[in-house]
Amino acid sequence: DKADYIFFLLNDLSAQPSLDAQKKMAKNMENDKNYILIFKSGDFIAFKKQNLYKDIIPNPKNEQINLFPYSITTLSNRKYISQNIKIEKSVEENLEFKSYVISFNSDSLKQYALMNIPNTKKPENGFPVIIINHGFIEPNDYDTINSYKSITDYFSKNEYLVLKPDYRGNGKSEVADKALMRFGYPVDVLNLIESLNNIPQANSNQIYLYGHSMGGEITLIVLEVVGKNPQILTKIKAAVVWAPVTDLSDWFNKSHVPCLQETKNNMNYYADTFKIM
Repeated sequence: DKADYIFFLLNDLSAQPSLDAQKKMAKNMENDKNYILIFKSGDFIAFKKQNLYKDIIPNPKNEQINLFPYSITTLSNRKYISQNIKIEKSVEENLEFKSYVISFNSDSLKQYALMNIPNTKKPENGFPVIIINHGFIEPNDYDTINSYKSITDYFSKNEYLVLKPDYRGNGKSEVADKALMRFGYPVDVLNLIESLNNIPQANSNQIYLYGHSMGGEITLIVLEVVGKNPQILTKIKAAVVWAPVTDLSDWFNKSHVPCLQETKNNMNYYADTFKIM
């Protein structure tokens, strides 16, 4: 519990504790809200403690480089886990589609999303899926059902299975690290993509992405990450972004840096972090 990072090499038959014990430990950590799986390559796995960046290092060494869990390199090498999709409640039924609030886990955080399913006959391989990545709305004001409703309704009426994830910390979706939660939004979308095979009506091999403003930024990051993962990339057929945010560091420095405890005495606290993103 005292370690900031935990690394496993799950192919060492002489490992202590035993290899089986380490595999069980790694599996448990995948579902532990206190840790995030940040890197996976073959049998090498790395976890980071949640909220690590809230801790202040009194005398950090000048040569110390922290592994940032939301850099493109890290996001491209970490594991995204298929999760069960649970229908929380039925919202609406009209002549063209049925609407539900669903939930799934992302980094062991319970996330909510809107799901609209067309009423037309399901194609042989399922309905094409469009993921609506919404723009910035004050997280406490964001509404799973009503935010971006005209856009979700439009695609539903055109026979797409629509998914609009809240993202962590928005609406009722759980969050572990509010200061850096926006950096984790692409992770929630990527975990949702991995979970599409658990929606019987969805064609998980025919995915489209739509992003507006902040959601455009999230869409661009997702595309960058899946570009290095051919298994996911082949499933995404097209993407469109509308007025996307393209300089995340500029946004973070203006809106968050002045409010963080660790930056009160050093406004450049995260400068090196953005160099590796």
